[in-house]
Amino acid sequence: MTKFGFDPDRLYRPRDTALAVIAAPGLLAQWRHYGRGPAFIRRGRKVFYSGADLIDWLEQGRVETTNDNERTHRHGNPRRGADGAAPSESRGGWSVVR
Repeated sequence: MTKFGFDPDRLYRPRDTALAVIAAPGLLAQWRHYGRGPAFIRRGRKVFYSGADLIDWLEQGRVETTNDNERTHRHGNPRRGADGAAPSESRGGWSVVR
């Protein structure tokens, strides 16, 4: 069974097209150099990625989202106050949400 498009029982090479959904081969090489990215296997000069390790790495990056009314603007400012009002002109900024 595949998950995220990876077979957990297969070994992937950095130039395999399946790895393109994660990163380009050059970026994978940089991540290996700096100790980032998914776990890998080195046999001499050859590098492999286990499908199971790739799936685990992708699952670690999973973020649960919420569907609350206090969503924030990309800069961290609330879009509207708790009462649903637009930013206050008198205070010169966004209303405070508590």
